[in-house]
Amino acid sequence: MIKSLAVDDAGRIIARASRPTEVHAGQDRVVRNLAAAVEDVTRQLEQAGAVMGDTMTKSIGVGVPGVLNVEKGLVVASPNFPRWEGFPLRARLEAAIGRPVLIENDANAAAVGEQWQGAAVGLKDFLFITLGTGVGGGIVLDGRLWRGPGGRAGEFGHVKVMAEGGEPCGCGSRGCLERYANASALERYVLDALPGGTKSDLQRLAYDRPDAVDPAMIAQAAQAGDAAARAAYQRFAVYLGLGIANVVNLLDLRHFILGGGVSESFDLFAPRLRDEAAARIYGVAIDEIHILKARCGNEAGALGMAYLALEKS
Repeated sequence: MIKSLAVDDAGRIIARASRPTEVHAGQDRVVRNLAAAVEDVTRQLEQAGAVMGDTMTKSIGVGVPGVLNVEKGLVVASPNFPRWEGFPLRARLEAAIGRPVLIENDANAAAVGEQWQGAAVGLKDFLFITLGTGVGGGIVLDGRLWRGPGGRAGEFGHVKVMAEGGEPCGCGSRGCLERYANASALERYVLDALPGGTKSDLQRLAYDRPDAVDPAMIAQAAQAGDAAARAAYQRFAVYLGLGIANVVNLLDLRHFILGGGVSESFDLFAPRLRDEAAARIYGVAIDEIHILKARCGNEAGALGMAYLALEKS
């Protein structure tokens, strides 16, 4: 889903809209839908009689999952956009809407959004982690987004947490954290627990329709004390804690902001997550490590792109 926001210089959201992405329909359709989402919020502003001055001519920011060449405006590789390698998204969208466009990795954009308006306000060094269909990351060092020389920095989901026999990942490798700490992993952990005799209110549903067991249902069951659902979050926390410990040991980061859909259940896995990270961190007391829930919700990425667009204008 494409989420479109119009944001003023203070970070206040003054219009919002959404459109389907329709990746399956091809690149032209996606570009048209992106352009339509921009026009939707523009129309809202015009209908509301908003006085935007030169704001309407400022850059449009677009957050995209995957590896990007930000300088050239190209999609380098994205599991969510198959066969988009080398696609000139910025140029195509600028031609469609007649305004300057900048593109950025969506997790990087969410990191900037949280730094501007969320849980990372005032922090100079942190890793933003998005937990949803996949696992992404955005690194901020010395107050600035760090992309790395090839634009691949922050790919937290592809940190390896299994040396042999790991689950295959969409990146082509095995044992990536993304396969053990995303929404699908939670579903898998619940279904794995049921044949072993773990009592669960989800058992009948899983037997009849295992595809109907989704993260929202697991969270609700866990809140109610369901054993299988709670065990799934504990298992999830083990792998996420391992990944965070690796980052602390490598970069000496002390702040981690968790966003994405699974982070809405933060309280269900945070205690075990801290324990698992503490057991693996070298030379740093766990009370110096701050693992926080993001505050901007699903709008973090759009807010981050708005900030980057305002910064460029």
